[in-house]
Parts: sequence; structure tokens; C-alpha cells
Amino acid sequence: MAASVVFVVQEVESGQFLCPYSGDVGFTNRLKHAGTFETREEAYETAADHCDEAFDVVPVLKERG
Repeated sequence: MAASVVFVVQEVESGQFLCPYSGDVGFTNRLKHAGTFETREEAYETAADHCDEAFDVVPVLKERG
């Protein structure tokens, strides 16, 4: 199985993940629906723009194929 590391953003207090929503950014409770970022920096910048609370930038493995 080939995989690559991508990053997701999760708000600490709500536990919700950033996700794409109608051409913008929204929130989801499901990791499966979370938006992914190619770099930690891209994830951090997006989180800083869209999260009102503290957030974590988390690396995850994404299967390729």
C-alpha cells in the first residue's frame, strides 16, 4: 500500500475538522470528510484564518491509488 503524509486541522474545543464547503471552508465532525493539506504551513495558515479557537495541525497517512 502506497501512502503519503497530509495534514488536517482540528479545533481543540469543538473537536471539529476543517473541510471544503461550497467553494469555501466549513467544519465536519468526521475525519473522513476533513480537508487535507499538502504542507503543515498551508494547514496552519488556513486554520489561523478560519478557526476561532485553539487548533491542532495533525499529520495523517493518505492512501494513494
